Amino acid sequence: MDRKGVTGLLNSVTKLDATSFPDGTVVDITLHPTLVRGPEGGKCITDLLATFCRKGGFFIHFNVFDVETLKAAQANPEKYANLQVRVCGWNARFIDLSRKMQDCFIREAEAQARAS
Repeated sequence: MDRKGVTGLLNSVTKLDATSFPDGTVVDITLHPTLVRGPEGGKCITDLLATFCRKGGFFIHFNVFDVETLKAAQANPEKYANLQVRVCGWNARFIDLSRKMQDCFIREAEAQARAS
């Protein structure tokens, strides 16, 4: 369970000794779209990236989607052929994931919506 938000996660990840990981590390973070909309949203992403890099972060990727979009893609996959998500450092088309994995992304989006 996320207790300290995105900033807490990034602070924890950047405390790791990255030299222990010869291929580096990837941080995949799910954000609700309301956090990145408009000028303030752009500033939010910029600040997160700047802080992450300043603290020695290696690579970060943001999943930005809402529950409604994911549920619509699950119900009508032909309309969402280009919807991509990050799975363990790799991009995957949402509609190609198993129902169980899709449900995991939906639950994560629901958690982000509650936290927003």
